Amino acid sequence: MPKLCFSFSGWLNIGLTAHGEAQARAAGETIRAHGLHVDECYTSELCRASDTLALCLQAAGIDGHDGSPIPPTHASWKLNERHYGALTGLRKDDVKATLGSVALAKYRRDFDTPPMPMLPTHPLFSAVYSTLTARGGGAPGYVENAPELAALPVAESLSNCHDRVQAYVQEHVHPALRAGKTVLVAAHNNVLRTLMVHLDNADPRGEHGSADIPKAVPIVYQLDRTTMQVRKSSFSCVMLSKFACQLV
Repeated sequence: MPKLCFSFSGWLNIGLTAHGEAQARAAGETIRAHGLHVDECYTSELCRASDTLALCLQAAGIDGHDGSPIPPTHASWKLNERHYGALTGLRKDDVKATLGSVALAKYRRDFDTPPMPMLPTHPLFSAVYSTLTARGGGAPGYVENAPELAALPVAESLSNCHDRVQAYVQEHVHPALRAGKTVLVAAHNNVLRTLMVHLDNADPRGEHGSADIPKAVPIVYQLDRTTMQVRKSSFSCVMLSKFACQLV
């Protein structure tokens, strides 16, 4: 794995490893084996998520090669991983050595504590923001309006990340589910954890809110499309798939 796989990658747009690509294909093969269809897809502006989605759909046979419709794909920065601010690109071991284990744990796991902000003088500031503000919608088939720089976070606590993901899901994903569509979300650890907390009606500050998400393993929720509550016999479905690389 590349060095950055052990770093605070956050909004840094780095790609999958070869192992990650293989895991994404395996997730698609699992979807194909279980006969699951996909009506609509959601992913982030980061290529490690959108590439996971593309590889997954290809392996699942849902990429239009057989003449079937390609599911619409919606990409948004609001499904990006948590923004780690000034810690972006730093190795966790180096942060621990500089700030101590207590501060490292607080920045990683405390629900309400954001890291120091990413300032324009940060060496990765341009790499993180230039693509986002130049255009939106990293995935084929959908283009979101490019956001203004002032509208983008410069650091996020887990609470901040939770709130933006929740707002996006309620505005964009819920209508698709209520229409009876099967939705596939390919995103990041903290994003999918927020979705699972939401779907399971759990406490984001509890153990469920810090649970590990299995890599490249499709997690299927069947929902009542009126109440958005999980049920065994349902009218709609949401599948969650995490990108396959040890990134935070």
